[in-house]
Amino acid sequence: MSESKEHFHRDFSKFDEMSTEELNEILRQDSQLPDGEESDIDAILYIMEVRCDKAVEYWKTLKTDD
Repeated sequence: MSESKEHFHRDFSKFDEMSTEELNEILRQDSQLPDGEESDIDAILYIMEVRCDKAVEYWKTLKTDD
């Protein structure tokens, strides 16, 4: 139970202000981990959510510029 509680208290806010390029690089590096090394799935999912949010905001600005 303590392990699951740990996951709820992790702070991924450092990813919020990173550029898309920086986030992509983290994902690239993660995809190339050697066999036997595990991904930080929680961090990867958070990064994917941040990228999605950035994409949505970008497309919103394009629509409002018309």
